[in-house]
Amino acid sequence: MAQVNKYAKGLDPVEAMYRLAWALKAIQFTSYGIYLFSLGPLELSNITFIRFLLFAALFGYGQLLNAAVFKTIKKDGTYYGCRLGKKIQWVEGFPFNQVPHPQYVGSVLSFWGMAFLFYNAEHHVSLFAVAVLMTVYYTITGYVEETM
Repeated sequence: MAQVNKYAKGLDPVEAMYRLAWALKAIQFTSYGIYLFSLGPLELSNITFIRFLLFAALFGYGQLLNAAVFKTIKKDGTYYGCRLGKKIQWVEGFPFNQVPHPQYVGSVLSFWGMAFLFYNAEHHVSLFAVAVLMTVYYTITGYVEETM
């Protein structure tokens, strides 16, 4: 016997949030890519070894945190399942024992890594403004989550 879907229009709320989050990420990265493309060709000779290492460390650790969050708490935990009626097991191990809000910290580190990699003397203010904006956004989001 087929299971009856209890959600309106057949879409689980976590699945809806998952799809919305990916659509927003696509818009976010497309916008960032268009902006970087507007800076002109990336001159690899301008990327120093120290800048590349800084990028690799920040972006790499940021993506490690993001991947570990998803692997640990799966889609239901990552996309607000606990607020949408799902039972999510509490996790205290990696990556949650590294930093508060590892998914947000991972995203912020990734943006800072890209800002350092794509730094261009003519556009440094706007690249770092994006990183600052993302830092503020994720800090507020983490604070709101903690207080709710």
